[in-house]
Amino acid sequence: MTRARYAANRRFTAPAGDGGSLFYFVLALIVIDTVWLYARAAAYASFAPEGEVGANRLGVLIDLFSFGILIVLLALTMKHVYRRHWSSLLGDPGRLLPDFARVFTSCLALYLLVIFIGWDAGQLETRALSSWLAFLPIALLGILIQTGAEELLYRGFVHQYCTALLKRPLYW
Repeated sequence: MTRARYAANRRFTAPAGDGGSLFYFVLALIVIDTVWLYARAAAYASFAPEGEVGANRLGVLIDLFSFGILIVLLALTMKHVYRRHWSSLLGDPGRLLPDFARVFTSCLALYLLVIFIGWDAGQLETRALSSWLAFLPIALLGILIQTGAEELLYRGFVHQYCTALLKRPLYW
C-alpha cells in the first residue's frame, strides 16, 4: 500500500484519536452485539410467526429492518462512550458520494454482465411483476439499512478503532 493510501486511512481513522482502551473497545463490541441479538430475537418473536424469519416477505423485512437496532446502538455508543457523532464513522463527507457512485457503478456493471452471460434462475420462485414492484421500495429501504449498519459497524467502528489501537496494518 502506498504512503498516500496510508495517509487517506489516517484521515479516515483520525476521529478515533488514540483509540482509548482496547478493553473498552472489546467490551463495547460485546455489549453492542449482545443487545442487538436479544433485540432482534424479541423483534422476531413479536412480529414473525415461528420459523418464518427470512422465509417470506414479512420475515425478510423483519430481518433487514432489525439492523436499524444496530445503527441506534452504534449511535448511542459513539455519543455516550466515545463522545463523537456516529456520522464520523462514515469518513470524509466530501468523499462519501463519489465513492458510493464508483462502487454502485461497478456493482451495476457486474450485475449487467451476469445478466448478459445468462444466469439460470430456474430455481427461483417467480411472482407477478406488480407484486414484485409493490414490494421493491420497502425491500430496498431495508437493504440500505442492513448494509449501512454493517458499514458503520465494520468499516467504521471496528476499522477505525483497530487502526487507532493497534497502530499496525497487520489485520488489514
